[in-house]
Formats: sequence, structure tokens, C-alpha cells
Amino acid sequence: MKKSSEFTFSVVLKQEQSNSGTIISFSNGINRYLELQSSGRRDEIRFHYTHITAAGVTQILTETFPYRLADDIEHKVSLTVSGTEMQLFIDCHPLYKRVTHFLPDRNFSASNMQLFVGQRNSNSHYLFKLVEAEKRVSYIEECDCKKSCLINGTTKNDGDAWDIGCKSCYITKKDFEHGEIQILGCRNCSCVDGNMHCEFLQCPELKCPPEQQMSVTDECCKFCQGVDYCSKGHACHNNATCLNLNTKYTCTCRSGFHGDGYQCFGK
Repeated sequence: MKKSSEFTFSVVLKQEQSNSGTIISFSNGINRYLELQSSGRRDEIRFHYTHITAAGVTQILTETFPYRLADDIEHKVSLTVSGTEMQLFIDCHPLYKRVTHFLPDRNFSASNMQLFVGQRNSNSHYLFKLVEAEKRVSYIEECDCKKSCLINGTTKNDGDAWDIGCKSCYITKKDFEHGEIQILGCRNCSCVDGNMHCEFLQCPELKCPPEQQMSVTDECCKFCQGVDYCSKGHACHNNATCLNLNTKYTCTCRSGFHGDGYQCFGK
């Protein structure tokens, strides 16, 4: 502040109705060098400052800005001092702009100078020294604000997401229940506790010449026409019957069971 004639006080506050107090103050005992106040009784904001005359005489001057700040609503308050010009902003809107004939003194210094944020009176309930405010901020910064939680012995961090009791699987835009088995292309897949486990199919060795080997769309293995495909290995369920077709085999659940043949359930 000593090196520049321009400075700004900015604060976000909420003041109770009919309450009066100091927003910020540079003081030494009863001497206040720069102080910004708000009076809820007179509905005005006051700026007290020290001016040194050409003769070296110290004067305490006050600029008053009529405004009802004590309304139990949060406000943004900024006071900018640039030389002899003062401008007050409330909630980012310019409210007052004044030019005085007195330059606020910025060369004050004292070994026991105090900076107060809040009420300057040490007997007041609204006392907040800057040191105490910094201690509170430091304490808050040390807090674990992102709380974790313990679920069934497992620690979950803040923001984690998980499913409880979800055992179904979703693959190739289809849902599969726990324990369900499905042939997907060249893979034999089974749904286990919400995870689809797949293994590549082992195609049987064909006895027919390559030119007689046939393939069908969506089928992984080639085949020989007129062959007993069921005897060469199949993926039918234990409660299903394997049936040979012209180009492949199919699975059909036995009487008393239902399903797709690869997975059969009792009725």
C-alpha cells in the first residue's frame, strides 16, 4: 500500500438487521488509520481514513455512503481508492464515485499494528481478527472434506459408484442372467456374478475335403454337410437334446424344462 496510491477492499458478508460493525480495520490502540464500517441503524457505509496535512497535522476523516447493507442477505462489497478518488461497488454494481481533496495516508506503521476482519471492539461478539480467521481457514483446509464410507468392509471414496446385488450381464446389447450360457460368435460365454466370462470355441477337425466344407453366417466353425455334428461336440445343456440339421446342430430343452437349449430351467 505504501508503494501505490491505489488499493481495494473486497469482502463478501451477510449482516444482521440493525447491527453495526467494522468490516476491515487497520488500527493501533484507539488510532484507526483505515477502517470500513457498516451501520445497520443508520443504513450507511462509512470509510474512516487518516490524512496528513501539509503542516504535518494528522486528521481523521470520514466518507459516508448511504446504503442498507444490514438486511440478512449476502452481499459483495468493494471499495476502491485511487489517489483522491473513491468508488464503492455493491454486488459488482458501481454505487458511488467521489473525488475528495484529501489523500488517505498509507505510510502508517507501528510495531503493534493490528488488522481486524470484523468488529474492532475486543469486547464485541462480532470480533474476528485476521490471525484467528487464518487459523480457521488452515483448520478447514486440513479437514477431510471428501468423506469416504465403509460398505461391507470395503472403503468407498467420495464419488465412487457401484452396484449392489447386480448379477446380470450386458453384452452385444442383450441382458443375460447369472449362470446363463450363450454362444457369441466364436466364443462360449457364461454370465457369472455380473461378469461375462468367454472362451474361444475349439472347432472340430473336419474329415471332408476343403472344397466340401461349408460355413454359415454368424457361425464360427465350418462343417461338412450330412455329418453327425452332435457327436463331434456340442454346447447343449445337460437337460437339452442335441439335434442334427443339414448344416449344423441345434439344442432343444427336454420336456419339463424351458430355455434356448444352451441353458434350460425347470418349469
